Amino acid sequence: MELRVKGLIVRETLLGETDKLLSVLTSEYGRIPVMAKGARSIRSRYMISSQLMCYSELTLYKRGDRFWLREALPVETFYAIRLELDLYALVQYMLDICCEVCPERHPDGAEDMLRLMLNTLYAVMTGKKTPELIKAAFELKAAVLSGFAPDLSQCEDCGNSISDSAEATLDLVGGTLRCRQCSDRLAKSDMIYAKPSEKNSTAIRIVSPAVLSAMRYIENSSIKRFLSFNLSEEYLKEFSSVCEAYLCNQIERSFTTLEFWHELQSRYSSEF
Repeated sequence: MELRVKGLIVRETLLGETDKLLSVLTSEYGRIPVMAKGARSIRSRYMISSQLMCYSELTLYKRGDRFWLREALPVETFYAIRLELDLYALVQYMLDICCEVCPERHPDGAEDMLRLMLNTLYAVMTGKKTPELIKAAFELKAAVLSGFAPDLSQCEDCGNSISDSAEATLDLVGGTLRCRQCSDRLAKSDMIYAKPSEKNSTAIRIVSPAVLSAMRYIENSSIKRFLSFNLSEEYLKEFSSVCEAYLCNQIERSFTTLEFWHELQSRYSSEF
């Protein structure tokens, strides 16, 4: 059985001296394992097209329960991202999210996730939006596509709608909003809620009107336009923190790649 597909290399495992086991996200088959014999050899005809983060046209054949790579041609290598350590680290975190929410051999939702990944990689490479904004928007959109969309329309307790000009609190576990009146009432009953600068382990976050408006836009926008919004710099830290905490709480895990990206950000900020 031979097939031709376009796929994004979202994970690689080095085997022996020259081989790789690739994890490839495709729209037709979902995320599939592909054995690439000799892919790390300088003589390999598909050394470039089988690299992590490369979007390639692949010719595969199936042997047993695994696909094997026969031919590969690069469509987009996103080479510019590889030249910036902080951007490359950020993309590795995003690829980890992709692998987490797209189980192997489950095609449901794979087409949308592939489109999201490609649009995000192009945004990172072109640099038209800040990495912090791209990161947060990707986290929330990935959560939405994976079935973890928050209910941002109204207060969970009183049922009143919350306008874009009103501050609210977001339940990171339940995925629901509360207006400030209901949040203050619960706070008096020893309900824990925290400002964005505090640790991600807190159950509830205060969300400013500007950040809530951005989150609503991302939740309801198409994948093609999920980054077509602006947010002033004063809200970027809050936006990044809230979306990150929400995603990590919903999938109930954290990522070493995320910790590494934060470490790089701390290093860069201390140098300037």
